[in-house]
Amino acid sequence: MSMPIPNRSNVEVVTSAQRPRRWTLEEKISTVRRALEPGMKVSLAAREAGVAPSSKSSSGSGCA
Repeated sequence: MSMPIPNRSNVEVVTSAQRPRRWTLEEKISTVRRALEPGMKVSLAAREAGVAPSSKSSSGSGCA
């Protein structure tokens, strides 16, 4: 059984694994400062900085 393909004008094809993003110390500090602003949520600050959702959890990542 085949599923219909949605009519879309843009299609992205990923052909290789992307390398992990390397953050400078200044970028890390800026993102943490943004996350600590009153009313800001960590997830929003991370999203604004381009951090993948799976990168925000410290469980299993070796973070203390």
